Amino acid sequence: MVYSVFGALDFTDPHTLLPALAHTLRPGGRLAMSTLAHYRGGDAPESDVRCAAIPVRYADGTRSTLHRWVLDVLVWHKLLDTHGFDVTDTETVADPGDEHGPPMTTTVLGAVRR
Repeated sequence: MVYSVFGALDFTDPHTLLPALAHTLRPGGRLAMSTLAHYRGGDAPESDVRCAAIPVRYADGTRSTLHRWVLDVLVWHKLLDTHGFDVTDTETVADPGDEHGPPMTTTVLGAVRR
């Protein structure tokens, strides 16, 4: 079982990570993941496999760039299929936000290694 909540699958090229996961999991092994359904500012997810360069500032004030893959659910489905997984579950969860944070929509995917 591989479980990723806004983790490696958001911040690693899926063409690199998914083959490694497929190699690691036995047939029938499960992958459960959550990822942003759209950008935090509300922009639509990518319709192709490409990352966004997200500017970040560390606690010490140093600035850097973080690469994040915010992909449309159909893109995730195609990637998973290409790399040896059958999608078993797809769910979209909407959080309306509150005074502590903006609205956010999450895609939750489940897949099984072929």
